[in-house]
Amino acid sequence: MRLIKDSFTILLSNLVKQLVTIITGLLIPRILGPSKSGMLNGMRMILDWASVSDFGTGNGLSKEIPYLRGRKTPETIPDLHNTVFTFMLVSSLLFSFILAVAIIRIDRTQHFPSQFYYGSILLAVFSPFVCVYQFLWGRLRADNAFTIIARMQYVWAIIFAIMTLSLIWKCGLYGVLAGIIGAYVLSTSYGFYRSGYRFRFSLNKNVLFRMAKIGFPLTLAAFIPIVWLSIDRFIIGKFLGWEQLGLYALGLEMAVYVCALPAQFVHALVPRIYETAGYDPASVRKFIIKPTIILLFITMTLSLGIYLAVPFIVAQVYPSFMACLTSAKILLISRSFMSLAIISGFVFAAFNKSYLLVILQLTTLCLIGAFDYIAVANGWGIKGVAIASGTAVILYSMTSCFAAYYLPKRDFTGILRLILPLFVIIVVFISGVMLIDTILPFKHADGSTENLVYRMALYGALVAALLLFLEKHTGIIQEIRSTYNLK
Repeated sequence: MRLIKDSFTILLSNLVKQLVTIITGLLIPRILGPSKSGMLNGMRMILDWASVSDFGTGNGLSKEIPYLRGRKTPETIPDLHNTVFTFMLVSSLLFSFILAVAIIRIDRTQHFPSQFYYGSILLAVFSPFVCVYQFLWGRLRADNAFTIIARMQYVWAIIFAIMTLSLIWKCGLYGVLAGIIGAYVLSTSYGFYRSGYRFRFSLNKNVLFRMAKIGFPLTLAAFIPIVWLSIDRFIIGKFLGWEQLGLYALGLEMAVYVCALPAQFVHALVPRIYETAGYDPASVRKFIIKPTIILLFITMTLSLGIYLAVPFIVAQVYPSFMACLTSAKILLISRSFMSLAIISGFVFAAFNKSYLLVILQLTTLCLIGAFDYIAVANGWGIKGVAIASGTAVILYSMTSCFAAYYLPKRDFTGILRLILPLFVIIVVFISGVMLIDTILPFKHADGSTENLVYRMALYGALVAALLLFLEKHTGIIQEIRSTYNLK
């Protein structure tokens, strides 16, 4: 019961934070316009990179503390706690200083727009709060303090939404930055207040290296996909300009937000995967086949539903972003394949093979960089970048999924149980949506919602038919009920 309660608590807070971020994040481009939205997405890379300035020591701590308690040696925890916090604080402040100096020096040759220049320095200065927030989140998770984590996330979501939507009208881009900074500062302060943690500055080198050894592969595996997004944004911003980056970012945010929602349902499975790997490794496959099918079905249902609705959404809400339609559709399709890789990451970790996942991710990183550059060099614009990065992401997702299936038994027996349903979902969804898009093309001139209603009605019938097929052959509905203890 405790596992179910904790899973539900963290799941609900994650969903609330995601939904608030999605709604607020999709309002921002309408107010700022393409060019300033492009600048904002460029600046967000600062926070992405700041998140790894502790070199994974925070992740190492959150994994080591439960292990030490299990071995009945909790007396060493305070030393770990103080050492990791000290290192995290020093490294994040050093990273902040180096980044701010780098921005100032680069501006001398690149001559950034003033809002991007000052906004980037502002985020660099406050970036340590991102590291402290992540440290606190991991520390609380190690203590099973999921209620405090959930409240921290509620505070983050509320502050971000209120500050951003109240300040953006007068302050524009700086209003959004104030919302981001305020959310991290206040939610972190709340977390420290409620947790009652106290820290003493200490630096034990042996402890530090051990935490980095444990946590760095986990951090790297989570961070590299963020770098994939940074490459797209960097290349578009560098070679195509801020406005094109803003157009591309709207479609990218839609795809990332939509695909992130189903991933929240995996939290209940993770402890079971780790536990099963300890006493019956071969049985881990049962957490790969049907849960992956479920995730792919849910993700594609959402993504391709948005695919059909996105012309109307953009026309009504973001009329100045109509040039992003093609790239947005490509991104919605390609990013939905990432659902294949969600569970596989935990399987790699369960068998202590995270380094294999990192190798796959680094290979994908090189492919994205090469494909993106080729697309820009040949004048294919943001549509070409979307195709280029999407191709690499699809290859990675399918490879990591099948590799995770191979790990528990080191063979591919029964692989058709995984491949056939996935193949049916992908082919039926994509071909069905393409057919609907062809039969009922979007006409910007009519301005009515009748066409949208017909498109979504046909899509609903397609989803229902596919769900019935999958229930008959895989028992997907019953699997959802048993996985999440639903009655």
